[in-house]
Amino acid sequence: MSFTQRGKLYPTVPSSVSSANFDVVLLHGLLRNICALTPPRTGWDSLPLNLDFSKDANIVRLKYFNDDVYSHANQASVDDATFNIYWQDISAAKVVLGGFGYRSAIGKLKNKCMDPPMEVKVKKMMREIQDQCRQLDFRAALAFRGHRLLKHAIGVPGVITQDFCGAICFMEPNCVSYNILESSDSPPITRCELNDATHFEHPDDLVSSPNST
Repeated sequence: MSFTQRGKLYPTVPSSVSSANFDVVLLHGLLRNICALTPPRTGWDSLPLNLDFSKDANIVRLKYFNDDVYSHANQASVDDATFNIYWQDISAAKVVLGGFGYRSAIGKLKNKCMDPPMEVKVKKMMREIQDQCRQLDFRAALAFRGHRLLKHAIGVPGVITQDFCGAICFMEPNCVSYNILESSDSPPITRCELNDATHFEHPDDLVSSPNST
């Protein structure tokens, strides 16, 4: 058990201890040692078999993906196909553990911002620079559903909301427009693509592209 985990179990103010502050690794260790769980056939530290959806296996499955996808990841991002595979396995395990009644709430997590503090920081920065000279017009009337501006991308911030994408573009000095790319998933995964030009200067580069704006 790490120093941080021990601090969450035994805080200075004992009455403040809460399982809401426990990470996946700590929860896995507590459940494994206190609740007398039975290890899956593949053991405590390996991914359970695909057809093993027992309570024990799903707890181990979440711990495995926490380590493989997040804690010990070799890169900060994955492609959409890999993301969907991970999401299907992780969300299915959570639904089985939590119950079908949580399926809708768990499904909404797919498009949630992974870094809420950063989103708050961006909004704060937006307020601080709103009086500066730089002005960008992102009215809905200037958005082209089913189209995408090509050849001018300068950055791909990742999977974020459309409003957040506009905020990122505003803070990037060279950005003057952005593309929103939606996957065919349900609900769709929204990706942001920053551009250093608009269709006004390059009308031929605005091309038809399903699920894009």
